[in-house]
Amino acid sequence: MIRRLIMLALAVPFALGAQNLPAPAAGARPLDEVVRAQLARVLKNQVGLSDAQLQRVQELNTRLDAQRRQMNQEEGRLRQALRDEVTLGDSTRNPAVGDMLDRLMKIERQRAELFEQEHKELGQFMTPMQHAKYLGVQEAVRRRVQQLLAGQPGDSGATRRGMPRKRPE
Repeated sequence: MIRRLIMLALAVPFALGAQNLPAPAAGARPLDEVVRAQLARVLKNQVGLSDAQLQRVQELNTRLDAQRRQMNQEEGRLRQALRDEVTLGDSTRNPAVGDMLDRLMKIERQRAELFEQEHKELGQFMTPMQHAKYLGVQEAVRRRVQQLLAGQPGDSGATRRGMPRKRPE
């Protein structure tokens, strides 16, 4: 149960994107603050990051998130435009479709370059073991976000290895 809540909390900022959230009730902590605190706990406990390392991860993510968001938005626009073109089926638009496909490939290259840059920078202040664990946390969050966006239920008793989880007695 706690693991599900943590995964949900980690996934919320990714799932919500840059949407404006309503102000929290008086005395309540803002959702993003709660999520950041939970993520910090997970990174400290599961990855073994120090406060200084955690600060550097947060700074790196803040710096790279704008680029990621821009790439994702452009990719979404291009994919929608491609769907529209395919639906129209106008073969005279082949050059425009080809241009859109080229731009999608460029975004994929940029995404790969950004990923490489991120992991070079993480390697400057994380041990290889911490780096590997961090990648695992990122992947778990990414999978959970995909499930949330697809409307799929969360972890229903299976572990990452596909074995049933031992139920608490």
